[in-house]
Amino acid sequence: DFIVKNDGKMLNSIENWNSGELKYILETEKPIHLEDVLLRRSTIGWLGRVNIELINEFAEAMGQINHWTNEIKEKEIQKIKLAYNL
Repeated sequence: DFIVKNDGKMLNSIENWNSGELKYILETEKPIHLEDVLLRRSTIGWLGRVNIELINEFAEAMGQINHWTNEIKEKEIQKIKLAYNL
């Protein structure tokens, strides 16, 4: 229902995920860091499905919801890239 109300569209960076799902996680669980979503609120990180496109797409969504500055968003992106040797 939440996904339909938010006009969820399939994400470009990962199969079987859409923007409504991601927005739901971000708004209800209120993760602070990108790694919270990739490792704690989903299995994406554990399954090794993290890639540059996904990091950027998720960071953009989190940045909008959490009102991140470009500096904060870039720091979050760099932490994940370092963790996954990307």
